Amino acid sequence: MSNLFQGIKGFYFAALAAMIFLLAGCLPSDVNMKPPITDKTPINNDGIVVATVINAGGSSLPFNQLTLTPKNINVSKGNKYPRLVSLNDPDGNTSLFASAIPPGEYTVESIRSFFVIGEYFYSLWATGGVDLGVFSVAPGKVTDLGTFIYYRKVEGEKYSDKLIRIPQTNNQELIKHYRPFIKYSPTEVLTWNEDGSDTERFSTYVSLSQNPTLFSARHMSDGGSLFLTGKLGTILERIPNGEWKQETLDTNADLRAIDTDHKGQLLVGGDQGALYLRDENAQWQDLSLDIGTEVTSIQFLSSGEAAIYTVQNGNGVILHGDLNKGIPEWKKVYSYRVSKGWVDVNDQILNTGEPAFRPPKTWQRVESLRVENFLGQEYVRVGIKKASNGKTFTVIDSVDYKLFKLSSDNKIIYEPNALGRMDGIMDAGKTSIGIDIAGFWSWTGKDSFHRYDANSDSWVKIKTYINNCPKAKNKVRRCTVNGQSMKRIEDFDFIATPVFVSPEKGYASVRSIDIDPEQRKSYLLSTTDGGDTWKKLNVEFPAKFCTDIVPEIDDRIMLYCAGVSGDFYESTDEGKTWKHVRQHQYF
Repeated sequence: MSNLFQGIKGFYFAALAAMIFLLAGCLPSDVNMKPPITDKTPINNDGIVVATVINAGGSSLPFNQLTLTPKNINVSKGNKYPRLVSLNDPDGNTSLFASAIPPGEYTVESIRSFFVIGEYFYSLWATGGVDLGVFSVAPGKVTDLGTFIYYRKVEGEKYSDKLIRIPQTNNQELIKHYRPFIKYSPTEVLTWNEDGSDTERFSTYVSLSQNPTLFSARHMSDGGSLFLTGKLGTILERIPNGEWKQETLDTNADLRAIDTDHKGQLLVGGDQGALYLRDENAQWQDLSLDIGTEVTSIQFLSSGEAAIYTVQNGNGVILHGDLNKGIPEWKKVYSYRVSKGWVDVNDQILNTGEPAFRPPKTWQRVESLRVENFLGQEYVRVGIKKASNGKTFTVIDSVDYKLFKLSSDNKIIYEPNALGRMDGIMDAGKTSIGIDIAGFWSWTGKDSFHRYDANSDSWVKIKTYINNCPKAKNKVRRCTVNGQSMKRIEDFDFIATPVFVSPEKGYASVRSIDIDPEQRKSYLLSTTDGGDTWKKLNVEFPAKFCTDIVPEIDDRIMLYCAGVSGDFYESTDEGKTWKHVRQHQYF
């Protein structure tokens, strides 16, 4: 949550009083809010509109509002735009809408991501229009708009927010799982009016899926190949000689979990039960689970089996399956429940050493199970989300983590003090980085990074400021460097995880802190003491939006243009020169 909170503080802010005034309906509004339908919603003469929006751009939050334009909007001043509000499920950056809408003919006006957090709000729009098509809503019938995709497109020195729809898609399975009381009949459901443009729309969709701009997971195999996975079923692979390969699976799922084994097998998974195996013969098998299952981590086991870490109905579930026997029969091994802790297949509580449970003061559920490896020891981290509004969970609710050690004999042991009480561990080249995630009430709202120091067996906090006047006296606040007056201390935020080419020498891509977002500048920094001090590199980024470091590549600086394009650049001379090693295909 904290990275999101930083973004909200940095880019979208307003007085809370004004926001409450607006949300309370005290200001004129030309929209009618349409909440998600429940089994108690009176339909009367309305129809039901369902749709899915995939966030494949660089925004932090999913889109939770979908606004429609009625054909008769200008006939009367009293006519308003229906604005659908998304369901709180499913998790992730895919939004599902299902609301009761008056009958008539409509187009899609816009999608919006809008959230209020404390004294700040987040708002992002993408417009629709008649190019998306026209559809009708009829009394008592379901109108399925299929799937929309939000993405960002570079246009010169700027980028624009785009919205497309995938033709001939439907939400039957999602509706069946999340709103089973809706009578969805494929032979009776309404959809878009035929306009002869579906071939062009599908071509745009294919181009978009083949040109990913965001990656949800990165994995370095034992053989030295870097895999990057993300939305729309895309998998990029950088092999050790620097060449790139790409595969696109027949899914729109966000692939957030990945692992490889010594035989060259690749297993990827993600939301809506997505699970795919590329065997040692490079053939893909669809092993997908129930659509309500979230695959949050994957682990190949020495026995030849695979462990799949999932979230199902608010519980964490570990599944094991033998990949040597064709399509595996997945067996539940352990489950984690917020009311009991770890239990076995017979629902018996395991003796993990976790303290006895007390009834929680807030409604809770398991958000994720994540496997982490540190110094050869494997751990599983349980993320527990706490509802901030009764029993209703939202994407901005806080998540607490519990850490458990996985022993060689398949036992689970509670280890709250392991890993320096870090909230997450990741590889950053020649060292490991620990992340201390800031809570909602954090003064700064910023995560802090720590570097593992093997000599002292401790975690050392990485500084987030530059001393521009290292030789000046302590009381000096400004100094002149190369004829330019500069502040002594310049604070910054990390754009991405730093990379270390040795235990103490590393590089970071950062952004200066300024109240005005337009005044924030991005820099490349270097350190020779493990992040205790930083120095600006007098170099330029290879392209305007290409500032995210790939920390798994530790023999050079590799950057990519996260959320904007699929371009990758690398430098072997600390950013003095850049080589364009993977090029985005613009469409």
